[in-house]
Amino acid sequence: MRGFWTVVPADAGKLNITYLIFSDPGGAVPPFLAKGGQRKAAIDFFKTILARVKDR
Repeated sequence: MRGFWTVVPADAGKLNITYLIFSDPGGAVPPFLAKGGQRKAAIDFFKTILARVKDR
């Protein structure tokens, strides 16, 4: 698995964040299932980050 983040300043003090990850689950996992799991993990990760920022 490999990936990267890109964080770019946007208007009004906001940020545009891109998270791109490449993985090959291998085995008998259908690609649509692997992709769905990766998407959910990324969304959950951002929710966790936002919750922690709000707590500060």
